[in-house]
Amino acid sequence: MPELPEMEAWRRQLNDPVSAFPIAKAGPAHIATLRTACEAVKAETGVEIAFPDVTRRRWARMLTEEFQSGACHAGQYESSLVLSARPELVREEIRLALEPKLISLSQAIRAGARSFVEIGGDQAYFGDPAAASAEEGDRVFDILAGMIVRSLDEISGVSQPGETTEYTESF
Repeated sequence: MPELPEMEAWRRQLNDPVSAFPIAKAGPAHIATLRTACEAVKAETGVEIAFPDVTRRRWARMLTEEFQSGACHAGQYESSLVLSARPELVREEIRLALEPKLISLSQAIRAGARSFVEIGGDQAYFGDPAAASAEEGDRVFDILAGMIVRSLDEISGVSQPGETTEYTESF
């Protein structure tokens, strides 16, 4: 496997007491790198990384309709998370004035798009930020936390993939 810049930092953190290492959030450009890194860490150290890859159907189906559509960069999904965690960072007057841009960023990237402007996102958002709410963000955070717990349970043998548990709530 190729050597990745992130690997050395991970190696320093993975001392004897560590048996699991969670990853909570990554953008599309990082997913392939994270998958490769998870495989490399497991091969080299035996430590399995808890990485609920939300680009996989198994996890994505638990998230919002907007997230599943792929039109979710600074849209309702992500804006709801920010409204929940750090509402003071949101410029409400601007957010509420933004028109929906229901363009699937994930499909455009797969089709070879290289910039937001090329896709139609001159303001760098996709989805519907005006529809965001702190309440939706709270619920999404709960689901994301449940995904991490579920992933940790699976790599520790507490549960099996696909097994129904209290952490399988979805939107």
